[in-house]
Amino acid sequence: MTPLKVTITITVSILLLAAINLSAQEQKTTNVQEAAIWAPDNIKVDGKLNEWNDFQALNKATQVYYTLANDGKNLYLAIRSVNLNTANKIVAGGINLTINATGKKSDKDAVVITFPTSNLGSLRNQIAPAVRQAGDAGRQQIDTELVAAVHKAAIDAAKEIKVRGIKEITDTVISVYNEYGVKAVINYNTKGNLTYELAIPLKYLQLQDGVPFAYNLKLNGIGGNNNSMPGGATFSSGLANGAVTDIDRNATNYSAGGGGAFTSAVGGTRPSDMIDLQTMMNPTDFWGKYTLAKK
Repeated sequence: MTPLKVTITITVSILLLAAINLSAQEQKTTNVQEAAIWAPDNIKVDGKLNEWNDFQALNKATQVYYTLANDGKNLYLAIRSVNLNTANKIVAGGINLTINATGKKSDKDAVVITFPTSNLGSLRNQIAPAVRQAGDAGRQQIDTELVAAVHKAAIDAAKEIKVRGIKEITDTVISVYNEYGVKAVINYNTKGNLTYELAIPLKYLQLQDGVPFAYNLKLNGIGGNNNSMPGGATFSSGLANGAVTDIDRNATNYSAGGGGAFTSAVGGTRPSDMIDLQTMMNPTDFWGKYTLAKK
């Protein structure tokens, strides 16, 4: 091979590798998924996400990685929170998945599934403190047993699913152990990010082959899904004024002012270490379109 041909070959190879790398980066930074995805054959709705190789989108509005997929029987939603605040927001108000078979960006005459459902009276035991990383100099480590206990409380509390718009399901709230085939689970990974899986039988959604439907993903936040505190109590003075009472004060700086936030080390004020009340109060959502995949 002549030097010119070698140079051309190397150049083309570099360009191809760059294009492949760019394509992978674009896939990971897609804001809203619209590509049809056939669900993994070994799918198990357990919240562990082991069978999902990668997520189809990272949505900026809701701060979640997610994939919408289907097989011949179910529509699936897999989610992982980007950070601790998003995980806490999901626990506090749940996620609404809205499916509008007509393709309209509206929840009128649409199917709406909400999971997890929140009980604000026991929310204090389900909001996790920041998971401190080993070797973070100058900052006290959060009690890992406390974190594990909080995560377990959130998982154990996620036992009901709100359902609207499915004529075959007349109850507005059903158990996760229901006879309809609707499955929903939350879990946490080793970094403290919340993981979420949902399966809805296609027979309830009235979707047509080859016809795109509209979907909406909404993180309700506190008060965003008609949540209310027992006895008329509110969060007006922030989480720091009592919504989370079981935090170890030796590991966490308890701050009653400044918007009501917890910081994860005595004297620490980094935003990434805070339970952000404003973020948890405000609903965030987005719309997309999806057409059922064919195998």
